[in-house]
Amino acid sequence: MTSAWMDAVSIKGSWDLVASYSKSGDLQGILVYHRRTILGINFILMPPMCFYNGIKIFYPDRLSQYEKVSLEEKVISDLITQLPPYSFYYQQYDPGFTNWAPLYWRGFKQTTRYTYRLNTSLEGKISIDQLKGNLRRNIQKAEAQCSITETTLDDFISALIDAYAGRKNPFNIALIKRLHSSLERKNAVRLIGCRHLETNVMLAGAMIAYDKETSYYVVGFYNPKYKDSGALSYLLWNIISSNKTPYFDFEGSMIKEIEHFFRGFGGEWTPHSRIWKFNNPILTPLLKYKFRSLIH
Repeated sequence: MTSAWMDAVSIKGSWDLVASYSKSGDLQGILVYHRRTILGINFILMPPMCFYNGIKIFYPDRLSQYEKVSLEEKVISDLITQLPPYSFYYQQYDPGFTNWAPLYWRGFKQTTRYTYRLNTSLEGKISIDQLKGNLRRNIQKAEAQCSITETTLDDFISALIDAYAGRKNPFNIALIKRLHSSLERKNAVRLIGCRHLETNVMLAGAMIAYDKETSYYVVGFYNPKYKDSGALSYLLWNIISSNKTPYFDFEGSMIKEIEHFFRGFGGEWTPHSRIWKFNNPILTPLLKYKFRSLIH
């Protein structure tokens, strides 16, 4: 995640990075982390609304496979030893990070998670005819009665709150506003709504953040009062088919129903790693219980 993103979401702690350099002074890797202190105990944890963090390695051109793996081992070891003291470390790594063996050798553990990523470059674009049948029908139904438009933050938040009326809202509204404000200054976020043509009611909405390579599905919702409208399907297809970055990342889900919905858009089932380590023998049993949802 970018510095603007980390500035916005580090609301209960602070973020920093450590860097690794070659002997000639070239930057070879960084490790971005979010640090929290609870009751005097130090943790490295994922901040809210932050999907990937951790190590990024910068590879020189024309490395052999042996040289690539050797560089990874050196840089990862260098970065990890620079971290400040912690009792528990937990980060969710970007799908581009594939070699966690040097972390395993240092006592870290890993669980594989999945996201759907679509190649939205010219050579990777798919047509609506390639989508799952019922998804395609929902898109066509919504297209006849809805329009897709950019929306204001106030309208987006109002529609989001209305969509969760009477239900627990999983989104932190204040944090959405904070993240939007930070990314908007970098021209790195869009708020998009699907509105009914006759009533102008926003039936579904999405907050999309992006960098040079990837667009990220940060927030999405639909109003259950209009669940048969196909609005969210139409909205996401419009966003994907007009995406300007090479990739679109659904920020995956291991929830079966959500995974099934994302799968219908034809993305590639892409693994990424959760990495963790308990580093306080006295507190480890208690910490394993407290953070049990993160390590499975």
